[in-house]
Amino acid sequence: DRSPSRGLGDVYKRQDLTLRGNVGLDYSQFYFRNFTRAFTAGSLSSGDRLTVEDNWNQSIITGATATYKWVVNDLHKFNFLAGVEQINYERELFRGIGSGFASDDRSFAYLSQATSDVRVEGEGETWSLDSQFARVDYNYDNRYLASFTIRRDGSSRFGDANEYGNFPAASFGWVVSNEDFFDVEFIDTLKLRGSWGETGNQEIPTNATVTTYVPRYATQSLFTNEQDEGTAYDITGSNSGTLPSGFVRAQTGNADLKWETSTQINLGVDFELFRNTVYGSFDWYEKETRDILTLTQPIATLGEGAQKWVNGGTIENAGVELVLGYEKWIETGLLEDELLVDINFNISSTENTVTALPEDVVNSFGGNGQDKTILGRSINSVYGYVADGIFQSQAEVEEHAVQSGAAPGRIRWQDLDGNGVIDENDQDFFADTDPDFIYGMNFTVKYKAWDFNMFWQGVKGGQIRNNWRLFTDFTSLNIGSNYGARTLDAWTPENAKSDVPALTLIDNNGEGRQSSFFWEEGTYLKLRNISVGYTPTLDFIERMGLKDARIYLQAQNLLTITPDGTLSEDPETPNEVFPVPRRITFGLEFSF
Repeated sequence: DRSPSRGLGDVYKRQDLTLRGNVGLDYSQFYFRNFTRAFTAGSLSSGDRLTVEDNWNQSIITGATATYKWVVNDLHKFNFLAGVEQINYERELFRGIGSGFASDDRSFAYLSQATSDVRVEGEGETWSLDSQFARVDYNYDNRYLASFTIRRDGSSRFGDANEYGNFPAASFGWVVSNEDFFDVEFIDTLKLRGSWGETGNQEIPTNATVTTYVPRYATQSLFTNEQDEGTAYDITGSNSGTLPSGFVRAQTGNADLKWETSTQINLGVDFELFRNTVYGSFDWYEKETRDILTLTQPIATLGEGAQKWVNGGTIENAGVELVLGYEKWIETGLLEDELLVDINFNISSTENTVTALPEDVVNSFGGNGQDKTILGRSINSVYGYVADGIFQSQAEVEEHAVQSGAAPGRIRWQDLDGNGVIDENDQDFFADTDPDFIYGMNFTVKYKAWDFNMFWQGVKGGQIRNNWRLFTDFTSLNIGSNYGARTLDAWTPENAKSDVPALTLIDNNGEGRQSSFFWEEGTYLKLRNISVGYTPTLDFIERMGLKDARIYLQAQNLLTITPDGTLSEDPETPNEVFPVPRRITFGLEFSF
């Protein structure tokens, strides 16, 4: 409607009107079936087995968006966007298993030929997501910027009363350097910005709102002749044949589950200085996540299947990030060539704190559920025993608190409550995995046809669990395994300065428990990437009939620097995971 009666008159007539839209339908794996058949051949006594598996899943994604642009007097620029999206997902798994085949011939590898251990298994899930969203962007003379967004998401993972959540967001920017009054010679660009917004999380099992039951067929105990906790029961008392199975509660449903919501505010500044040779940004943010979706860890007296998903707990995160860079073409004075140097550095620091902890989730995050809880600490805090060196003599053992398994050469645990006995009450939070800060530096040089790049990345602080000590410091915790070289330095009366416990095949001291013995500082600095490349001249490329070409030599993870005393082979992958491999690549890139 361009009628002047709308009150905008000639101004409205001059606006630039555009309307664009699109509608999409994505059948992602609309009918995908994965059928596998595995047959382990062998005689009846060797335990031959056939597994037939059919895995089917379907994902249908539909969406539509429309955009509208509106410009007034070349100063006020609006962009409008609205859209909808729906996701419907289904998955079903069927598996048949059988053993006791009379022949090893694969021609007989069918479940109907199995004579023992014949059973079927199955599982599946279905979920859907219904979303509507809209956004408005505003730009006034490239000086004042604003954006407003609203999302409404509905998830089938929640109950009917809390199926939908609304998540608004807004951001603002002020390009100060575009103002008429701004006249600072060495500042080329200065932009202030801020944002506020909410996001939702729905990542819980698709059946979290309902109470589930599972059958547990009775099995014979390996240690006694008594039936285990299975649900099979012989109602007739004949104790013969296959017993019918009952059901046991596996999970308690919670129909009141709702979206986990995160609210974040961000303030930042972007700048370019000295004719755009120096650039950077600084950001500060604060984020609060409430109604955290958490699986409870109820006490045993509540019975089987008492655990359930709840909205419990609130976490606050706050952090800063700084980015600085320098980029300039430098006159070399050699054959009128120039040298490009680009160096950029970034550093960030974040801390988080649990600020609310409902009673029904107090046992889900470590602690004793009473005076020692994760409330007021980082969500990544570690709870356990505190190691206090190694007993050097029997006299030290007798002077220490009563500790089951204590002996010379064994780990000594701190008596934190001072009652003279080492027990579960002597646990506490002794570390967290949050680093003090992380940082990186990228260095690039280009000269003529040559280019050189070097990227460093590092972490300062934070604790890591070095599970490799199970293989290097103990013979009782990995019997039958290979051992590390540190095992040769184990404690003996003649090697009393060692921090490796005395060798033993029996862990009477409980040294595999969660304790500070396995934890160390996670600081490291890595040379992530270093490369040198050569780009042939344009004349050579054209003569070879190519559009582009480059030859390079590249090395990744070439060097790792750690503080003295670090035992982990690679602090980035400490938990019985192989270190990030070193990789050297020689490559030739070309295009026609």
